[in-house]
Amino acid sequence: MFADVKAGTRVRIVAVQAGRPVAQAFPLVTLLVETVDLQVPLVSLEAASSDDVIAEEGPSGEVAGIVVSSDGRPVMAARITIGETSLAASTDSAGRYLFGKLRPGLNIQLQASAAGFEPTSRDVVVPSGGRVRADFSLAAAARSEPSAAELPALDISDDGSRFVARPEQVSAVPSVAERISSARCSSCPA
Repeated sequence: MFADVKAGTRVRIVAVQAGRPVAQAFPLVTLLVETVDLQVPLVSLEAASSDDVIAEEGPSGEVAGIVVSSDGRPVMAARITIGETSLAASTDSAGRYLFGKLRPGLNIQLQASAAGFEPTSRDVVVPSGGRVRADFSLAAAARSEPSAAELPALDISDDGSRFVARPEQVSAVPSVAERISSARCSSCPA
């Protein structure tokens, strides 16, 4: 129904679905009640860019999950990406990640990767107004014998909460060594 629109005026009508325009028409108003033939073109619900994935307005959904190693331990700092878009999330210390405000009904491919593990992927459909869980289990990457240059400089605990640096490793980094030496000297008895 067109209130306060004079006959002979063109109006723009936009059909919105899930917060995104899906069809439009520019009919000529001739009566108080008009019939408009809006046809929604078939649109791919595949993620081609970040703009296709993010729900700016209207309903949205979330994708969340946990990334673990094949032995069930959480993988910290794993990278989860959505298809060929630039959207990415990193896992926390418990292996958790979350993508929020995604366009519902969208088929997305998630890829999980982390240093020392083989990457993997899975497809999910973003729910409307809810959260879908997409967990990953990463297999260890095939190991080759590392060269001396590839060995890590620090010994890191299994849970990633602490590291051990040998004196020769600390002294190789002047700025750190200077700070440690001055801190040590300031707390030493004279």
